Amino acid sequence: MAMASMAGADHATVIAWVGSPWVATFLMAFIVLLFYHAVLGVQVVIEDYVHHEGLKLAAILGVKFMAGLFGIVAVLAILRIVLLA
Repeated sequence: MAMASMAGADHATVIAWVGSPWVATFLMAFIVLLFYHAVLGVQVVIEDYVHHEGLKLAAILGVKFMAGLFGIVAVLAILRIVLLA
């Protein structure tokens, strides 16, 4: 709900909001769970529709790598806001 209230806010307001330790903690937890949930969903689709075992393994590993990379970048961006704000 609080995130939706930031829709019309200016940049400084959003940075101050994300810079709060509680908000940053919950936002990082949300991002980790979001990427974990996405990986599980995409993995099921790959397992159901990709029939070549080598390609299936490569696709699953690629999805996990990319989700991990994007998750780390997102968490680091939040930490940067918290530490520099």
